[in-house]
Amino acid sequence: MATREPLIPKHGGYRKLKSFQVAQLVYDVTVRSCDRYVERRSRTHDQMVQAARSGVQNIAEGSQASGTSKKTELKLTDVARASLEELRLDYEGFLRQRGLPQWPPDHPALAPVQGQAVRHRGGGAGLGGGRAAKVRSTWTCTD
Repeated sequence: MATREPLIPKHGGYRKLKSFQVAQLVYDVTVRSCDRYVERRSRTHDQMVQAARSGVQNIAEGSQASGTSKKTELKLTDVARASLEELRLDYEGFLRQRGLPQWPPDHPALAPVQGQAVRHRGGGAGLGGGRAAKVRSTWTCTD
């Protein structure tokens, strides 16, 4: 006898998604970076923190919605993506306005932080190197 699919399929496993874990890392780093380098009461500080938070929240909400609506899941994932792109542009603007270099991911100065993303999350989900390290290192060039 064939097994029946449930009316609402399993959903909500967003904590295991690499995209969620990286977005969470981006959020944590953004809060710390903005608190350190951007005036706390400025619009830029608020915008950057909220864009990072939106990335995390929309991935989670999209995953939860996936059980009932793939359209909603895709829409929320797109909102998360747009929020994180907005944040990336804010980081680039911060560096550009201060005449600071934007390092490519393979820049030698980034070697010391390549593994920090793994340690930040306790070694989960292979977050070392690549994009996660690039996000962490964006602000290290200003130290």
